[in-house]
Amino acid sequence: MVTFDHEKLEVYRVAVEYADAADRIAAKLKTGNAHIRDQLRRASDSIVNNVAEGAGEFQPQEKARFYRMALRPG
Repeated sequence: MVTFDHEKLEVYRVAVEYADAADRIAAKLKTGNAHIRDQLRRASDSIVNNVAEGAGEFQPQEKARFYRMALRPG
């Protein structure tokens, strides 16, 4: 089995746990809060994706850019 660089990072594993928790919370929101549910899911997925993309970058400036995006509040 192939292990990607981002899968070795603790921050990636924590981000995935956060996204899972955000998804469970979003699932419990009432129908009238669909926009909040959507934003919560998109923001948590964005953190996971930016950490993974940053780990795959070789240029230090690009790597830092993805990590900065992962840190931004949704």
